[in-house]
Amino acid sequence: MNLIICFFVYTYTSILLFFNNFSDVIKSKLFSEIMVSSYISGGGSFLGGVVGGSVAYFVARHQIVYEKNKTESKERKNARNQIFMLSLELESHLEIFKLVIESKDDTLNSFKKSISLEVWNEVKYDLASYIPNDNFEELVFYYKDIKDLVHSDLPDYNSFTEDDILTRIRLVNSLLEKNSSISTNLR
Repeated sequence: MNLIICFFVYTYTSILLFFNNFSDVIKSKLFSEIMVSSYISGGGSFLGGVVGGSVAYFVARHQIVYEKNKTESKERKNARNQIFMLSLELESHLEIFKLVIESKDDTLNSFKKSISLEVWNEVKYDLASYIPNDNFEELVFYYKDIKDLVHSDLPDYNSFTEDDILTRIRLVNSLLEKNSSISTNLR
């Protein structure tokens, strides 16, 4: 505001000094009191428009940046929650695999119904952009294998050895570690 007042005082003073160098005829016609007032009024209007436009621009820019950051933060929070839910599902798979090993039964069929794929089916498309490609690819292959295990009647999936289950346990542990690091990076 002080800058604007200084501008008007400087402009008015400059015009008055300018008047003193012209003859009375030019002063009376071109630089009458009404004309000076018009010049100052026009300059003030122009300056007011520039200042008002600049303020409106910066306020709008700030709002857009704020909304963008707020949206990105919300998306990261949702992705963290989805990764957490996926990790819980993987932990449940891990517990089921451990139970299969402890039961010493050669049949996995009794445990197949307990293996859930719901979280993966819900979040896989949303998480594709947050999980690195190689980790996501591992998850896709793991869940395809688990889907085949749960829903398939192929002979390969009817008899499992302890090594098959231990391999899946190692894979799930690896996926859980990677999910944990991804979730930490999204904060």
